[in-house]
Amino acid sequence: MTTISITSYGTSHNDNPAAPDPVAVDTTLLHNPPDAPSARADLTQKTGRDIEVARYVMAAPGADHLVETAMQQIRDRLARDRRQVDVHVSCFDGRARSVAVALELAFRLRVLHAFDGEVHVTHRHVNRPVLPQPQRLKGDLSMRIPTPATTAQYDGDTTAVEVALLAVAQCPHGHNIAFTVPDYEDLDYYQQKCTTWALAHADDCPGPTSATAESER
Repeated sequence: MTTISITSYGTSHNDNPAAPDPVAVDTTLLHNPPDAPSARADLTQKTGRDIEVARYVMAAPGADHLVETAMQQIRDRLARDRRQVDVHVSCFDGRARSVAVALELAFRLRVLHAFDGEVHVTHRHVNRPVLPQPQRLKGDLSMRIPTPATTAQYDGDTTAVEVALLAVAQCPHGHNIAFTVPDYEDLDYYQQKCTTWALAHADDCPGPTSATAESER
């Protein structure tokens, strides 16, 4: 009998699971409940096990595509007669996004796809306390990738671009920068620009006088 082991975890804890050739699912591009002002008060102390958090995470742009991509990778491994398939689902804290996506994968395997093997789910860090903001969010990016790639909405404005990324430096003033990406082939380059900008700004924030968002193409 084949066993699928799904493990959620937070990369901030430096305690990543280890397995040969796992299906790796990075949920950090999805909206994070603790980072959303409208959701922070209600959802920060809850986890991906709570229905409100699970709904929030799975409603994020790109969430369903991320899960379906992971499902296809699992199916590919099952087609090769694997007796053990490991799935590692990560976010920063290991409390919200990774937990919700891990549970969604388990649900689709058990219910929608009627997988007749064993499905085990382990949440490695779900019971850890919420990390302090400077430790948890320094350099963390809120990157929003719309699906399909037609328009992107951020900061209340709709911009007609193929892809838009919003990088949040997570300094005390909430400074951020928006990048418009003209082509998906350039996505990796612009994600690196986001990372470079956010890390540099977190270390050298100019203060509250420039709290408006910057925008680059």
